Amino acid sequence: MLGDDSFIERVIGEKKEESKPEIALSYLSKRFCLLSELEERKLMGSSRLRRIAELRSIFAWAANSLEIATVEALGEFLHRDTTTLSRAVSKVRENRRTNERTKDKLDKLENAIVQA
Repeated sequence: MLGDDSFIERVIGEKKEESKPEIALSYLSKRFCLLSELEERKLMGSSRLRRIAELRSIFAWAANSLEIATVEALGEFLHRDTTTLSRAVSKVRENRRTNERTKDKLDKLENAIVQA
């Protein structure tokens, strides 16, 4: 075995720097709302209107696919149930996979977010 026990304990005991998902999510939500022409308070609000719910699902998909946040962090940020968000993200992912038009729109959105 290489190294002594104290070295191994020190390496295993070191914590990775924790990113601050709130900051990244906050920036992403502002950028997403600007691009989607949606008020940020509506993104995080309780509305179940179809357009808003769909945009919220797309936001969650974008944050998750860009590895900005886990579904759990998104649930906290959006004040939503993680199971519901997980299903919504899966649905967007599936629509992206099966619908070329949706894929193009989501790719453009993702590029606009990343290039900002």
